[in-house]
Parts: sequence; structure tokens; C-alpha cells
Amino acid sequence: MFPAWVGAAKGSFGRMRQGAGLSKDRLYAPFWGVAIAAGVLLVLLTLLFYSSMKRQTEFVENMVAQRGDALVSALEASVHAEMHMRWNREGFEVLLRELARKEDVQYLAILDESGTILAHSDPKQTGQRSPSLSNLTSLGGEREILPTLREGSIVTFGRRLKGAGGPRAPMPGEMESMQGRTESANPWPRDMEKLVAVAAIRVTEFDKIHQQAYRQTFLILLVGGLLAIGAVYVSFVFQGYQLAHSNLRRLERMRDILNKFVPSAVAQLLEREPSATLEKTEQDVTVMFLDIAGYTSLSAAMPRGQLNDLVERYFARFLDHIHRHGGDVTETAGDGLMALFRTNSPSVHPLETVRAALDIQQSANEMNSEGTSAYPLIRVNIGINSGLCLVGSTKIRGASGERWTFTATGLVTNIAARLCAQATGGEVLLGPDTAVRLGEGFQLEPLGERHFKNVTEPVRVFRLVRA
Repeated sequence: MFPAWVGAAKGSFGRMRQGAGLSKDRLYAPFWGVAIAAGVLLVLLTLLFYSSMKRQTEFVENMVAQRGDALVSALEASVHAEMHMRWNREGFEVLLRELARKEDVQYLAILDESGTILAHSDPKQTGQRSPSLSNLTSLGGEREILPTLREGSIVTFGRRLKGAGGPRAPMPGEMESMQGRTESANPWPRDMEKLVAVAAIRVTEFDKIHQQAYRQTFLILLVGGLLAIGAVYVSFVFQGYQLAHSNLRRLERMRDILNKFVPSAVAQLLEREPSATLEKTEQDVTVMFLDIAGYTSLSAAMPRGQLNDLVERYFARFLDHIHRHGGDVTETAGDGLMALFRTNSPSVHPLETVRAALDIQQSANEMNSEGTSAYPLIRVNIGINSGLCLVGSTKIRGASGERWTFTATGLVTNIAARLCAQATGGEVLLGPDTAVRLGEGFQLEPLGERHFKNVTEPVRVFRLVRA
């Protein structure tokens, strides 16, 4: 005999492992799609952030440039007016101070070609040379609009003044106001293009606008990026949940398949203690062997498919009776099987084994009466023996791997097998230990002592007549 669950379970588990790998790939396919989409989104958000900040910077710079250009234009217009109206220096500086009172204006000034300050919104600066302003005029060369300089939050704009075409004629009534003025009173050179108008403005407010826009844009993009990352994370968790759920279903299917091939006692033990080694231990058990009488002639007379249906039909009933009385089928072979009955009480499992044998005999008789001409009458021979056995896994190691068989080995098992082989015509033969433990509830017929192969001492044999 051999454990039928070994090869079948191996094949089933192998197919399930292959299916699980494919299932894992399918489950994670949507995750990779979401991850790629999130990566593309992050790249697009980064490009959008860069483009947005570039546009905002250009916008703020244009605002500052327009403000500086407006102030320089005002200075230029004022100088033209001075050249035409012959205003005095004090009046012009008053005008500069008024223009410089704007919140964003740091100072206003007029320079000559040497960098000397001819007029300044701060009168103390008039007549002095400013190194930074002189540098501005030298950097500008002959250009009309000079380079823009920035020092901290101060941005300086400069422009060379254009000629006005000479002074206009005084209007009536202006002659009196012009009396007493000399040509030297006019501080401006005759060549206006040698003058430079300078406006320095504070860009603190513009910087605040730019920083606020930067923060808002960054916050929007950060939220978008976090949402993209969150989507990837949620997708990963969801796919992981699906994979775990799939693995759980696979494990449940494996358990169901395992329960079909492995004795229920072994399955329950492995569920309680997955790392159990199932080493053999000496236990008091009752062993049952049964086979179908005349199976060899049946196999020669019946088609293989029909014979297989016959065996499965009967064994399905037998298995129910064995399980109902606390037994486990440990091995099967063609027309026979081995069942093991174990309880905490040595007087209980022999009773349950014999009751299972009687139920099996009754089921066989009932199925014979229900049968048709397609199925011949079946007789089941049974051998039962009780005592101490080594119960656990028999480990077979070879070059192709390792196989375990859970069974009971020893003299008790050998005698039970020999009793089954000695039974004929649907008999139930018992060993001496089983007969002694049954008590008076069963009618037994002593058959005397018999000698069995590989058993040194003769064995007293009993036949079960009825309960």
C-alpha cells in the first residue's frame, strides 16, 4: 500500500504555485500603471512649476522695470522743463524730493557724464560723486538705457537724456521772474545728452508678491505631487490587499486539498502547530485493513473505468463510516485501505473500530441490494488489531527529494494486515487484544491460533459474528 495523497498533493500544489505567480503579475499590473501615470504627472507638475515661476519672475521684473521707467521718464521731463523754464536748483530738488516721497522710491538723481551728482532728492548728496552711480554711467557707455543694477532690495535704473532742441522763448510775465539770473545759475550743461537720470526703487513689495506667488504655486504643485504619491500608495496597498486575499484563498484551497489527501488528525495537528515534525511516537491504537473480495477477478472482467467507479462508489460510503467513528484513512491501494483509530482511552478506539466495520458491512449489503446488473455483488473483508504502534511520519529521502507518509508501523499493524488477508466472504477478523477490549457487547467466534508470515508467535483469531 502507499499514501495516495503524496503524488496528488504535490501535483496540485505545483499547479497552484504556478497559478499564484501569474495571479501576482496580473494583480500588480494596475499598480505599475498607476505608478507610471503618477511619475508622468510628477514630471508634468515639475515642468509646470518651472514654467509658472519663470512667467511670474518675468512678470515681477516687468512691473519693476515699468516703475523704474516711469520715474526716469518723470525725471527727464522735469529736466526738460528746467532747461526751458530756467528753474533754479532749489526748486528742482524740491521736485525730486516730492517724487521720492513715494513708498517704493529710494532716491532720484541727475548725474553729468563724469558721474557727479547735479541734483539729488537728498540735498546732501548734490555735488558729490557716487562710486556706484559712476560705475553705472561707465557701464552704460553710449547707450541711452543704462544697465539695471540691484543691491539687496534696491534696484537702480538709468537713462541718458535726449536733447530738447534748445530753450523756448519766455512767455509774457516770465521776464520779471527771470531778471537777475545769470547763465551760470543754470546747473545743466547745454548738451542734454551728457546728463543721466537715475531712479532707485525699493522692490521689497515686489519681492513679497513674487514670494507669495512662489509659495502658492509650490503649495499647489506639492498638493498635486502628494495626491499622485498617495494614489500610488493607495494602489499599492489595494493591490497588496488583493494579493493577500488571493493568497488566503489559495491557502484555503490548499487546505481543502490537503484535507482530502492527509489524515484529518495530521491536518488538525499542522493547523495547531505548523512547525510540527510529526516524529513517530509509541501510541495505543486500533488498526483496520479492508479490501474487496475477489478484486483481482473483477479487474480482469470489468473495464477499468467501470471498476474505478465501482470502487469509488463503495469507498465513499466506507470513508463516511470511518470518519464518523473517529478513524483516519492513512493509506489506500487499489481495492483496499488502511484506517487508524486513536483515542485517549484504550478501551474506546477498539469499540469504535468494530462499530465502523459493522457499518461498512451493512452499507456494502445495502448497496448490493440497490445495485444493477452493471455492478456485481461486493463482499468486504476486514482485519482489526489493537495495541502499541509507532505512529507518525515515515520519511523517505532520495535523490529526487523527500516524501513523508503518516502511518502506524509495528507488529500490531502487520497482524491487522494478515487478518484482512485471511478473511473470506466478507468476514471481520479480530486480533486477541481487540477481542479482549470489546467486552460482552459483541458476539465473537474463536477461530483458534494461526501462524502469519513474519510473525514469530501464533496469534489467536476471532471472527465478529454480530453486535
